[in-house]
Amino acid sequence: MSSTSITTRVIKEGDNYLIYFPSQRPDTRARVRVRGYINGHPFAGLAFPAGDDHFIYVTPEMRHAMKLGAGDIVTIEVEPDPFPGPEVDIPDDLAHALEGDAEAYAAFYRMPPSHRRRYVEWLDEARQPESRARRIEHALVMIATDVDPYHPQ
Repeated sequence: MSSTSITTRVIKEGDNYLIYFPSQRPDTRARVRVRGYINGHPFAGLAFPAGDDHFIYVTPEMRHAMKLGAGDIVTIEVEPDPFPGPEVDIPDDLAHALEGDAEAYAAFYRMPPSHRRRYVEWLDEARQPESRARRIEHALVMIATDVDPYHPQ
């Protein structure tokens, strides 16, 4: 997702007020931390996938501060937050293995940090170096095919 600036409407769905915008990464099914401006007011939060679009929730605080209601036209400028929160420390042996497998590498770095963390934790649970090496080999296949290490199919 790169920087996007559009004029759109605030949509009310149930009790929620949402702003939809076109995703620059329709290949992702993940939430994306974003920041930007709504009618010149700064905001930061999560953008949720919705088909080829993403949307953000307009909190009651945001609605009050900006005097927004359902159907109001807004200009939203949004970009990925370059400081998306705590990142996962990738162990050297896993990083080296990923560098040797382009498909697994790409899939791994498309994952949200929580999924990457699960793989790292799974590898760290191995007690023997041989077990860890086998898990890394197995992880490359699972990562490339989007399999959860704790719930393999």
